[in-house]
Amino acid sequence: MRGPALVTLLAAAALVAAPALAQGKGDKNPGKPAAPSISSSEFMTETFAVCANLAIDGEGAGDKAVAAGWEPDSDNGDSAPFYRIISYTKSFEGLGEVTIWGTIEQYPGKTMGYCRVEASDEDGSILDFDDLANLPDMTGSTQTDGDGTYGAWSVRARGTTQMFAIAELYDGEFQLEINTLIDAAPTEPADAAAPAKTED
Repeated sequence: MRGPALVTLLAAAALVAAPALAQGKGDKNPGKPAAPSISSSEFMTETFAVCANLAIDGEGAGDKAVAAGWEPDSDNGDSAPFYRIISYTKSFEGLGEVTIWGTIEQYPGKTMGYCRVEASDEDGSILDFDDLANLPDMTGSTQTDGDGTYGAWSVRARGTTQMFAIAELYDGEFQLEINTLIDAAPTEPADAAAPAKTED
């Protein structure tokens, strides 16, 4: 079950992604969408929403990422028993190519999700760490150390999902990591077996 805050973030992400589908009139490569310009707040909202939805292995999460302009990488969907890779990229004006990469791992009774966002704001003119820290349902703190800002949060539970986020913005390099732990859906209890007969 997804909380209303995540649904709101995903809706906002879809609106933010809309410019990616439009092509500039003077685009020399008309077959490829132009990289959208984006504010810090819009970027943090979109990337957190897309990454969180992928990390909880939400229904149609991959399709929603594609609808928001994220392109699957060649290793997206690669899998082995109990393990699957998620991998997407999207270009933004001023940030270049941004990557999302993660895994979904199956354990007895639990699913563990991991999703990482990496972006480079070389001149420090776009990304504001506070726009991440101020997203709804985030409980935690931030610290500044030299040229870097760091944060760690727990995110309000969504059904049986536990979610945690950690991030840093250091010398223009941004990284967000989302970790989830999801309880397996309960199964219907089996009928009680009849007691075994014992011989006299």
